[in-house]
Amino acid sequence: MTGAAGFAALAALAMGLASACQHHATGQVDHRAFLHPGLVLALGRRPWWLAGTTASVTGLGLQVAALTAGSIVVVQTVLVSCLAWTLLGECLFARVLPTRRAVSGIALVGAGLVGVLLALRPTVAPRVLVPPGGAVALVVVGCAAVAATGLLIAARNTGRTRVLALAVTAGTGYGLTAALLKIVGEELQGGWTGPLGHPALYAAVVVGGAAVLLSQNTLQSGRRAAPAIAVMMAVDPAVGLVTGVSWFGEQLTTTPVALLGALAATAAMVVGLTLAHPADHDDAPRPRAPAPATTNTAA
Repeated sequence: MTGAAGFAALAALAMGLASACQHHATGQVDHRAFLHPGLVLALGRRPWWLAGTTASVTGLGLQVAALTAGSIVVVQTVLVSCLAWTLLGECLFARVLPTRRAVSGIALVGAGLVGVLLALRPTVAPRVLVPPGGAVALVVVGCAAVAATGLLIAARNTGRTRVLALAVTAGTGYGLTAALLKIVGEELQGGWTGPLGHPALYAAVVVGGAAVLLSQNTLQSGRRAAPAIAVMMAVDPAVGLVTGVSWFGEQLTTTPVALLGALAATAAMVVGLTLAHPADHDDAPRPRAPAPATTNTAA
């Protein structure tokens, strides 16, 4: 379990800095239509986005190692620490100090999620390569319903509401991708070719790719990355908790004291999200990248 937490902490560092770099890059390109894939193509020519993507791929590899070594609930909860690295990276780009409100909110989100983990105390079950079919279908349908609702809300709104809806949808995608990657990691223990014959690998590519596109639109829709990442990181471990119990047979403590502690920690997380999210005027769409200057050659 210590190894899994260590890999997850390193993954959080890489992913947090990746989010800050990618958010900086999204401010350097023109805004695209809602969920337009051209956004990723435009970002592909930006050095900071490429640096962030490299860090993100590194974090993904560390996440797979962590998921293979331990509980998905533990791993996805430790990844919440990427919020601090995202905030630090944003401040370095902006050359400012983080506000007390943002720091307090992100700290509460992290403390709330860790509190849930400590209260429920998940334990790893024996190796499971084939999760129960009924549980898989139920989780996939639930995630699809959340994603569809989020996309519908985002398409009909702008500003803070769109950022929140996109972040929830992206977080759902990342959480489901993590569960699929855990299966891939288990298959890897039988050899490098093991995952090639398992549908989890290809499902992870599709779901993970969609989550990346959603996250880039989320980052471009808001002025700050940390609040959006906070929402994603709140939803991600929630999906991890559901899949950990239903897919991988992880055990949770469900005594009245544990459940009350988890409820209190969840309340702290909600307060933290409220504090971390900027005011409405700060969440207006970011300005377009300046157009190239033209030279007047008229006589």
